[in-house]
Amino acid sequence: MGSTEQLTDRFTELFAKMRTGGAFGFERIPWFNGGLFDQAPALPLTSSEVGVLIMAAGQDWSQVEPAIFGTLFERSLDPTKRAQIGAHYTSREDIMLVVDPVIMAPLRREWAGVQAEVDKLLERRRAATTKPTRTKADTAIGAALQATCTGCRPCASSTRLAGRATSSTSPSSSS
Repeated sequence: MGSTEQLTDRFTELFAKMRTGGAFGFERIPWFNGGLFDQAPALPLTSSEVGVLIMAAGQDWSQVEPAIFGTLFERSLDPTKRAQIGAHYTSREDIMLVVDPVIMAPLRREWAGVQAEVDKLLERRRAATTKPTRTKADTAIGAALQATCTGCRPCASSTRLAGRATSSTSPSSSS
């Protein structure tokens, strides 16, 4: 293993990539906002501190509430520096005050409408006495669900990708 000085150099390089985004080794590092990884170099660590860091990195932190880390980070900053850079941890509850009425509530209303429409179509399918009528109901159900899904950004992306992947073999791609 390299020296602690080499590790500090690698951390400084990593933080630089976190500041701007880009490749670090074989990994693509996203841009981190908020000035957390500003121009300051990484702090040098002693061998024993590196050992503690390695031990901590090997732990399962998934059950720790993220708010704890946010609060610890916020409190670790000098209050004047924190105010200067606008560093403030936003709790999940505060985020949901905006996300729920702006994003989630409209999606829930839309989904309730889709469910009601599909329920009617399912009832029509159950009442169908011929295969063509059932097939028509199945098509309508699929279209209702697809229309909802294509409005969703992740679904729209996957639908476009799936369409490209199957366009060469799909008989409907020639129309």
